[in-house]
Amino acid sequence: MVWRQVVVWLKKHWPVASGGAAFFILLIMFFPVFRSSWLYYPESLRAKIALRKLAQSTEKMYYCREDCQASRLTYKNLIAQALASEKEKLLPDLETVILDKNVLPENRRLLVGLWQESGLVPSDNLKNVQDVNLKAELVSSWPELGDNSFISELVGNFKTAKTEAEKEAALDLLIGKNSPIVISTIWNIILGEYSDKLKVKAFFLLANLENKSQVYQVDDVAKLRSVLESGSFPHRVKDQAILALSDYYEFFPELSESLLVDVVNRPQYFDNYQRSFAIDILNNNRDVKVASLNLSQADWDTYYTN
Repeated sequence: MVWRQVVVWLKKHWPVASGGAAFFILLIMFFPVFRSSWLYYPESLRAKIALRKLAQSTEKMYYCREDCQASRLTYKNLIAQALASEKEKLLPDLETVILDKNVLPENRRLLVGLWQESGLVPSDNLKNVQDVNLKAELVSSWPELGDNSFISELVGNFKTAKTEAEKEAALDLLIGKNSPIVISTIWNIILGEYSDKLKVKAFFLLANLENKSQVYQVDDVAKLRSVLESGSFPHRVKDQAILALSDYYEFFPELSESLLVDVVNRPQYFDNYQRSFAIDILNNNRDVKVASLNLSQADWDTYYTN
């Protein structure tokens, strides 16, 4: 009954109905244009809108898929174009977003990178940041902002942290910091009385040091040997020590190769997957190849459970 009334109404008011339907279809077709109309605004205004969108973004890198990545690339290009032609208009807004504690770290790094590429030095406000977490992020991009006292403060935060989570967070702030006190801390954690989780984190810091040719020392290989030959280090930590040799091989090939060969030739002390890691590193660095191992499902089950 209701449907019949609708049909009667449509027949009687077909011009209005057809016009409304046409308008609705056009609205759907042009909706993307309406949403992106700001892309046709003046350059400086577009860049400021792009900054605002980046500042409000909540999609972390892991969850940022194709559309998200495309949007960020658009924002980045718009900001870069504006910086190239109208730095004075945009820098105050750029600084505000960088200093916003709620901005995702990956977006902050993107914006700091654009600032660096513009050829400008950090502003006074960026140089004088007091928040330790924020300053640590800025120091990762501008090492000159992190003097020895600040690095010492970060290391002090690690040493005084009470919980495991606080210690992990403190170590995250040391990633990429090449200060001698940081390197000393890394080895103190690896060789000292710390949890296996923190030791693995310390190996991550070791792998992410910059200027490895100046930082890595020949004595480090002996330290890695002590980890591998000790019965007090679990599989996960020994895995990291083997993988670290892939970096050390470039600078100390003879010592690194000798240690890797020892791992390969001692199946009574090392699992097949650990020996396989060592074989891969050897084969990636020398002409004479070592036969690869056929890892069983049991080998991989051991790897994932240890």
